[in-house]
Amino acid sequence: IECHPYLNQLKLIDFCTKRNVVVTAHSPLGGAPKPTSPPGTPMPITDPKIKEIADRQGKSVAQVIIRWLIQHGVVPIPKSSNRKRLEENFNVFCFELSCEEMDSIDALNKNIRVSYFPKNSVPDILIRCRASKKKESTLHDQAAGSRKERSRLNCSSGHLKLSVRKSLKAHYHRKIQPHILRGIQYSSHDEFSVYQREDKMTVPTVKLNNGYNFPVLGCGTYKAGNPGEVADVVKNAIDVGFRHIDCAMFYDNEPEIGQAIKEKIAEGVIKREDLFITSKLWNNNHRPDLVVPACKKTLSDLGLDYLDLYLIHWPHAVKEGGEPNPLDEDGKLIPSDVDYVDTWKQMEECLKLGLAKSIGLSNFNSVQIQRILDVATIRPVVNQVECHPYLNQSKLLAFCKERQILLTAYSPLGSPGILAGPDTPAPLKDPKIIEIAEKHGKTVAQTIIRYLIQHGVVPIPKSSNKKRLEENFNVFDFELTAEEVASIDGVNKNFRICPYIEATKHRDYPFNIEF
Repeated sequence: IECHPYLNQLKLIDFCTKRNVVVTAHSPLGGAPKPTSPPGTPMPITDPKIKEIADRQGKSVAQVIIRWLIQHGVVPIPKSSNRKRLEENFNVFCFELSCEEMDSIDALNKNIRVSYFPKNSVPDILIRCRASKKKESTLHDQAAGSRKERSRLNCSSGHLKLSVRKSLKAHYHRKIQPHILRGIQYSSHDEFSVYQREDKMTVPTVKLNNGYNFPVLGCGTYKAGNPGEVADVVKNAIDVGFRHIDCAMFYDNEPEIGQAIKEKIAEGVIKREDLFITSKLWNNNHRPDLVVPACKKTLSDLGLDYLDLYLIHWPHAVKEGGEPNPLDEDGKLIPSDVDYVDTWKQMEECLKLGLAKSIGLSNFNSVQIQRILDVATIRPVVNQVECHPYLNQSKLLAFCKERQILLTAYSPLGSPGILAGPDTPAPLKDPKIIEIAEKHGKTVAQTIIRYLIQHGVVPIPKSSNKKRLEENFNVFDFELTAEEVASIDGVNKNFRICPYIEATKHRDYPFNIEF
C-alpha cells in the first residue's frame, strides 16, 4: 500500500499486524506528486519537523522516513535511478529514532495520497470488476487497452514471515531488527544482516573491513570447563544459537572443539559456512618460518579446512619451541628477538594460502597497531582485547574505529576468575549496573553484554553452564538508553584483570602506554 508520514496507515498496520500480515510501502518517501495527484499535494520530504530530526541524527530526510517505517514494522520499497540515492536509502541500519521522534513523525499524518487515481482509472475498473462479475470480461478488455497502466498491476505476492518486537513505549513502535548497534562506522556500508532461523532468535552480523560478515556476539572457550568438558560447552553454545566460536592454540582444547563442531555438522544442526571460527597464533610461534605451520596445526586440531579469522594473540614474541611461556630464574618471560611486523607478513601469507579468510590482532596497543598498518598489504580486521565496564577501552575503541578495525572483547563481564585476587573489583557486583539491570528485568551479565554491543564492541563471554550461555545470548530484545550507557561508562576504573605480569619487562609489552 501507499504509506509515508503524510499517510501513515497506522490503523491498517495495526489491523494487518494482528492478522500476521506484513505491510509493505510503495511511495514511502511520499515523493513528488503524480500527474494524477490533486493540485498542491504536500511532500513529506520537505517537512520541517522531519528535517529537524534528520539534522539531529546526521542523516538525510529520506533515511529518517525509511527508518521510521521500518520501526513501525513496515517494509519500505523506495526507488531511485540515482546510485548515490540508492546507497543512501540502503544505509538506514546504523541509527534509531527515539519514541519521541517516532511520535513526532506520526503526528504529521494528513491522510493525503500521492498515488491518486481518478474515476475510470485502472484501480477503479478493478474495484467495479470485483463488484460485478457480469461485466468482468468487458472491464478486462478496457483495462487491457492501456499496457502502460496495466503494467502497474503486474505484481506477485510471496509468503513473508517477519518477527517484530514491541518497543518500550507504544505497541506500534516495532523494530524489524532488535539489534541496533550504535557507533559502528567501519565502512560506507554500515549494514547488519540477520541469519533467519525459525526456532531461535539469531545473532546479527557486522561487515568487517574486508567485506566478511562477523557475528556481533561470540562464545569464548578459554578454560570453558574441565578437560573433556569443552566439547559439551561448544555443542551447547551451538544449540543455544551461537555461531561465533573463539578459540586459540594456547587454550589447549582445539581438538575437543573440533570434535564438537564435527558432531553438530553431522547432526545437521549447522553447516561449516554457518560458523565463524577464530583462532590465534601463540607467542612462541612468532618467528616467520613458524607462522604458517602453526596455523596448519590449528586447522588440523580443529578438523577444519580454513579459519574465518586468525589473530596474533599477543604482540610480544617468546623463545621458540618448548613451553608456551618459558620463564627465566626471575620468573620473567624469555623473549625472542622477532618483530611482530615480520610475524604479520606471514599472517598475510596464511590468508593468501587460503588457511584463513581474515587476519587480525589481539592485545595490541595503538602504537603497535599503527606500525602494522604502516607496512600491511592486508589490513587487520579485528583487535581483540580485554574490555568490560571497569576497563572500557574508550580511547582504543575510538582509535580502532577510525582505522576500520573492529574491537572484540574477551573477559567482557570483568569476572576475576583465576587470574585475579579475592579483592579484585567485579563489574557484576557494581550497584549502578545492578540498578540498570533491574530496571530492564535483565541480569547484570546481560546488561554488560548489551552495553558493549551498543558501543560497537563484539563481546565474547564464556560459560560452561548452559543456562548462562542462554542468558548471555538473549540480549537482543532490549536496549539501554543513552543515559544508561553513559552511567555505565562512568564506572570505568582502567582496571585490568589480565595484565600478563610475566611479560612486563618485554620490549613489546602492550600495556606500558595509555592505550
